[in-house]
Amino acid sequence: MSSIPAIIIAFFIAATVLIMGCSSTAPQSQENQSTSLTINTSDESSATSFDDAVYSLRNVDFGPVTGNSTDLTSHILIVQGSRLTPVGDAANWLFFVERANKTYVVNFNKNGNSVSPWGGKVPDEEIMVDLIIHPVDLFRNNRDLIFTSSSAISETRDLTLSKGNYTLSVASENGTRVMVFDATTGALISSNG
Repeated sequence: MSSIPAIIIAFFIAATVLIMGCSSTAPQSQENQSTSLTINTSDESSATSFDDAVYSLRNVDFGPVTGNSTDLTSHILIVQGSRLTPVGDAANWLFFVERANKTYVVNFNKNGNSVSPWGGKVPDEEIMVDLIIHPVDLFRNNRDLIFTSSSAISETRDLTLSKGNYTLSVASENGTRVMVFDATTGALISSNG
């Protein structure tokens, strides 16, 4: 259990670095084709639903395939949502995807998407989006656990989906609560508060 928070923290740090890198333009080489964009998360109207991001993943251009791989299917390994709204939409979704034996991070928000190669470690377990409860339903079914005070508007919610579990971090002026839910059933597995 102690390695899970370290992994989550590492992913949030990586996501922050990625987001910061995606907000500036850089020269594009043929090997590293990525679209740079500025992320605007000032209000909930800029949030994207999980379903819209998953649907958009089908149309992402990963660039030319190199090597001998014939598997052009996108295998989702990790999903991270940042600054989730009370209905489970996110200002930003990061999908860690394996495609053609390479790992990429696909960043989705209302301004579009960007793709960057990823050299870090990711779990081998694929996320089958048709077999999990989606964030909007997770939030609806666990509203009393997730929103325990009237200060829900001043809370910041970040969500990670990996290895069959959702990990939800809810930060407020009172501290950070971390809840782990089963990704298939939406049932609470553990909570620190």
